Amino acid sequence: MIGVDAKETVEQIAQGAYPAFALLAGMQRELFTPLAEGPRSAGELAELLSVDAERLQTLLYALVAAGLLEVAEGRFANGVEAERLLVRGRSGYIGERHWIWSRFYAAALHSAESVRQGGPAVPIDFADQDEGELEPLLRGLHPGPKPSARSSWRGSILPRGPKCWMWAAGRAGWLLGWLRQDPISRRRWRNCPGSLA
Repeated sequence: MIGVDAKETVEQIAQGAYPAFALLAGMQRELFTPLAEGPRSAGELAELLSVDAERLQTLLYALVAAGLLEVAEGRFANGVEAERLLVRGRSGYIGERHWIWSRFYAAALHSAESVRQGGPAVPIDFADQDEGELEPLLRGLHPGPKPSARSSWRGSILPRGPKCWMWAAGRAGWLLGWLRQDPISRRRWRNCPGSLA
């Protein structure tokens, strides 16, 4: 017989997906930024965002349960972390990460198939995408570095060959800023071998 603790662990893991998807939906709807101006009712926020009030209210309460929003007398406000990280224009803003998170979450839903076939069921291959396709996916990973790269670019170029993927790891935002400045590096980036599947 399965112990209570084991069942609770399984339930906690299964339930853990809901706060993540609520966060993703909140980021995609940009609902944290208008809440920085002060508490709002679900109806007020729905009108501002041009969405259905009843559905938005369900999402808002899910974000309250996740600890990202607070509610008092039917009015919702950002919690401390949401105020710091999810309000556009703040220095710590990471709200645009929803672009890449939604891609990775969609791929993760096919994990069992990936295991069955011994490879990615939904490969995430950046090698064949142009900058216009890449930017929405990489946007927001490092929100500060893109402007920094643009301002610090001095005509240097990216390394050649397979090392370009290793060099770029963890530098997505910075890399996009750099590529906008330098056509030679942009060509080298497009010719980087391999796939981040």
